[in-house]
Amino acid sequence: MHDQGPKTFKEAILIAQRIEAATQTELQMTWSSNVPSEKQYHSNVTPMEADVQNAQLQARRTLPTRDAQGRPKCFFCNNYGHVKKHCRKWNNQTHKQNVQVQLAVNSYWADLLEN
Repeated sequence: MHDQGPKTFKEAILIAQRIEAATQTELQMTWSSNVPSEKQYHSNVTPMEADVQNAQLQARRTLPTRDAQGRPKCFFCNNYGHVKKHCRKWNNQTHKQNVQVQLAVNSYWADLLEN
């Protein structure tokens, strides 16, 4: 595959699929006729195509939607221009929760020390 010099990832995938298809047909020709082929159990999608499709679908799920200017949409506040990691509302809420936990822990230790 490397000697064919793919310039992009997509070209490399297509070359690998052609090689795999050729290998599968050679294997099927060597098998006896009473052994069912893989295509009888599955659709015409090869395992490599299924892996590529699953990877593309997973990549699409994780990317945030974008507006006309290309700014990402926050998963937390649904505003454009930032993602959840940099969301002010998210950071304020998590900071408040952390402060409340810290205050509860401090009051717990204070009660223990008084007794």
